[in-house]
Amino acid sequence: MRWKSCLREMALLAIFITSLALVPDAWAGGKEKVLYAFKGGNDGTAPVGALVADASGNLYGVTLSGGINGTGTVFQLAPSGKSWKETVLHTFGSGNDGAEPYNLTLGDAGKIYGTTVAGGGAQQLCSEGCGTVFALTRDAQGKWSEKVIHRFKPEQGDGAGPYGALILDASGTLYGTTSQGGTGSCNGGCGTVFEMTSGKGKQWTEQVLYSFAGGGDGSWLYGGLLMNAKGDTMYGTTGEGGQYGNGTIFQIALSGGTWTKTTLYNFRGYPTDGETPGDSSLIFDNVGNLYGTTAYGGTHACGCCGCGTVFELHSSNGHWSERILHDFSGEKDDRYPFGPILGGNGHLYGTTSGQINGQTGTVFELIPASEKKHEWQEQVVYGFRRGNDGYAPSGGVVRRAGDLYGVASFGGDLSCGEGYGCGVIFEITP
Repeated sequence: MRWKSCLREMALLAIFITSLALVPDAWAGGKEKVLYAFKGGNDGTAPVGALVADASGNLYGVTLSGGINGTGTVFQLAPSGKSWKETVLHTFGSGNDGAEPYNLTLGDAGKIYGTTVAGGGAQQLCSEGCGTVFALTRDAQGKWSEKVIHRFKPEQGDGAGPYGALILDASGTLYGTTSQGGTGSCNGGCGTVFEMTSGKGKQWTEQVLYSFAGGGDGSWLYGGLLMNAKGDTMYGTTGEGGQYGNGTIFQIALSGGTWTKTTLYNFRGYPTDGETPGDSSLIFDNVGNLYGTTAYGGTHACGCCGCGTVFELHSSNGHWSERILHDFSGEKDDRYPFGPILGGNGHLYGTTSGQINGQTGTVFELIPASEKKHEWQEQVVYGFRRGNDGYAPSGGVVRRAGDLYGVASFGGDLSCGEGYGCGVIFEITP
């Protein structure tokens, strides 16, 4: 069987079908530039997830499909004069290699780490493989090679289907989440938090730190983790479960050599609160508040479950409280948010994926209305037109030198992908 699809896949599929409606103009004054339009085939199709940038200004990302075997690629986009050059660093799907990558993490010495949600060899519970953790390294001649450092095997209590980006601590240990697997009672498992350590022989060992039980404990982990500065506490989200069944924010802390999980917040869901958080990781501000998005919920009706929210979680005397910073309406501000990231100006940035009233996604900005940040003002920086500019942005944005960079899974060259376009890498100047 294939594992339960993540929310991003469901949202993108819906956009793919419904965005044949009339297309609006862009709604705000931000200027967009397409840095690269994917060509399909060996080049890759449908870029997803968040881009990552190295110190030289190169951008790295993944495509969900395409490549030589049709199961995804890792690419680099490098500045070259006044233009950008795209290079496929790895194409998935040969032998027991992974398939369908979603996110990347930059390591030391130029290494790249990532996960695939499928592939890695057939398992009893997933015929196409339950996913992998991989590493990409570059030799002295500049040639990249991939090594699968873990293949998930849920039959042994392991996780399966890792969507979220990995994080790397100061010692070189990797941490991540799986959407399913583990020992929980959900069909296919409820998800896990895992770590990977490398020994002297450079062999990697994976260990499940926590296996979610479902129900009030939470289930379906789609986002990655956030680690504090000390490296002894991580924060994450579950897409479902909790007290109200609409997802949770959790903490997993190290004490005495043991990781202990605590639920910090239970989402109440539409129409009073957000629901289904965690398609992207949480972020900190400089005083320790947590920020994130929910794909659904809020007070505005968008189909069954609301249009989504941006929220803040803050702690006072050990008690965590949530505050909704923006409640998406499904109108000009669109729906299904991804992100956010925190800019150096204290503003929050993210994307929405569209799918209502012919809209096809936005890049948005949240501006604190006062120094105390009791109120926030949202503005659409750019509204995608479902054309050569791309549409259905996925995974939020990365901010460099004041500009915003991200991927749109469709659009670009509309002769690609049966007329829908194979996706673009974009730059937004607010």
